[in-house]
Amino acid sequence: ASTKNGPSRIYLNQGIYAEITLRFIRKSFVPCEYTYPNYKTSEYMNFLISVRQKYKLQLKEFKNIVSSNNSGFDKLLHNFKQKKRRNVLK
Repeated sequence: ASTKNGPSRIYLNQGIYAEITLRFIRKSFVPCEYTYPNYKTSEYMNFLISVRQKYKLQLKEFKNIVSSNNSGFDKLLHNFKQKKRRNVLK
């Protein structure tokens, strides 16, 4: 995180920006040219892939729980995806 804005930074809140240092492309993390060397190691990449896999499983479990309660989660998710597509097409 940083207090400085830049082309590769995303505003979070209260003057704090996150910096994009890795991108997930074709099932793997790809470092940016300015990524620190320790974030480029295979150990770090493997750790991030395992965290991502666990997170995806947790999201799936959450969706199953919410869907089984007939709370309209699928409809909500569908509407969100539609809005996102419309924003991309603008």
